[in-house]
Amino acid sequence: MRQLQQAKTAFPDVYLIVGVTGDKETHRRKGLTVLSGKERAESVRHCKWVDEVIEDCPWIIADAPEFIEMHKIDYVAHDDIPYGAEEGDDIYAPIKKAGKFLVTQRTEGVSTTGIITKYEHRPELFPRSIADRALGLCATTTNTSHASSTAAHLGRSLMCRG
Repeated sequence: MRQLQQAKTAFPDVYLIVGVTGDKETHRRKGLTVLSGKERAESVRHCKWVDEVIEDCPWIIADAPEFIEMHKIDYVAHDDIPYGAEEGDDIYAPIKKAGKFLVTQRTEGVSTTGIITKYEHRPELFPRSIADRALGLCATTTNTSHASSTAAHLGRSLMCRG
């Protein structure tokens, strides 16, 4: 949520839109998730910094010029650590090169992986059904945090993390 606050407050009068990647693409690239795409979108919708949520956002926004144009995207917000994928070492490289990348800072120690690890190491703290689900996902899921999917709409411009 801290990254959403950073995107929202980066410029005056920001209208923050968050892009949440759907299940099909997320599962293909990162494995199973704790929450479904609909659940992730609904969670983000309740953040006070978020004005709008776009579900099924493209994973690699730089490869989606029609999406960028349709939503009048001017900036993309994410942490500055290169984000690798099958397509290359940093999916944000074209956005960075175009000068349309807003660097945000992650909150150290807060991630989906960290939550799953808590379930794994302290299952007595959680209802059995939740612990079973988390433990079942833990072996196949690492770094599935999509809550950090961020996008900010500046008047008619948008920052998005797909």
